Amino acid sequence: MTAPPVQPDLSAHAVAKQLSGLLPPMHFLLRPGQHGAQGRRDAPPTPEMRGQFRMMLILQHAGQITMNDLATAMNVTPPTVTGIVKRLVTQGDVVRIPDPDDGRTVRVELTDAGRARMEAHRAQHVAKLEHLLAQIDEEDRRAIERAVPALWRLLGVAHSAGSAIDACLGTKED
Repeated sequence: MTAPPVQPDLSAHAVAKQLSGLLPPMHFLLRPGQHGAQGRRDAPPTPEMRGQFRMMLILQHAGQITMNDLATAMNVTPPTVTGIVKRLVTQGDVVRIPDPDDGRTVRVELTDAGRARMEAHRAQHVAKLEHLLAQIDEEDRRAIERAVPALWRLLGVAHSAGSAIDACLGTKED
């Protein structure tokens, strides 16, 4: 006689533990930075580069946004946002726009060059993931594909709860 199959623990705690172990290496895999031979990182990106990427990601999804809203979305101080914006303006990735209704308010948005940079970054992610997904079997790819809508719903729950990632949760892209 064989033992009945063990049912997976689908409690919120058990799934949270699994996800929390998975997210840091997935983040490491896809984060921006310089790549050395065979796709390995020579060095992690500097905090400045991480901040620039986070800001550009928020702007990509939010469109035009105020400096204060950027600070809130990034969970940093307004002076930190000002420094990052200055660097991105110098690089040609963002532009400052005076608010027509309030002269004290400045809005920020991606330039065409900034949007192109983000699209190139997304294309790199897609290519990297495609290469890795090609190395696992179809059943595993199907399981991952089935999990994606649930992960979007999880992000939607975070959005509904007023999470700091609100600005990144614009319309999802295919």
